[in-house]
Amino acid sequence: MSKFVDRPRYTCALGGAVGTLRAIPRAIPIVHASAGCGGNISAAINAGAAYLGGGYCGGLALPSSNVVERDVVFGGEDRLREQIKASLEILEGDLFVVLTGCMVDMIGDDIVSVVGEFKNAEKPVIPVPTPSFKGNAFTGYELLLKALITSYIPQSDTKDPLSVNEHAYREI
Repeated sequence: MSKFVDRPRYTCALGGAVGTLRAIPRAIPIVHASAGCGGNISAAINAGAAYLGGGYCGGLALPSSNVVERDVVFGGEDRLREQIKASLEILEGDLFVVLTGCMVDMIGDDIVSVVGEFKNAEKPVIPVPTPSFKGNAFTGYELLLKALITSYIPQSDTKDPLSVNEHAYREI
């Protein structure tokens, strides 16, 4: 029996978040990571799922900051800001989610403050730090869902004891 996994069924946390967002109509991931992360994740997800294809703003068409050496040395926040602006202008979506890869988290890019600059944008933009050192794809699902619940779904003070999540539901 082999001592390694030839074709793993999961990816890093970033891949788990991207895979989850693919299932939400009109939700657009913006990957803030090293050049190649989005493509590698797409290849891993598609191969593991019998090639479901990319869909709109998925697969190899993921919006990405594609951080390079210059950004690693001087920080990639300006590049992220530029990518968010372009994505909001060009892409048709109802929710934009900034996901991070390992490199930008290791150099300390503050995506929360950069995304905060877009709080008055026409469409909501939320940050979700998803570096692989936080965990695998299952961690990515959890990080994304927690961010959606805390940052996107409106809170309600009224509660119906005979209903489950009725007041928290919002069509995406």
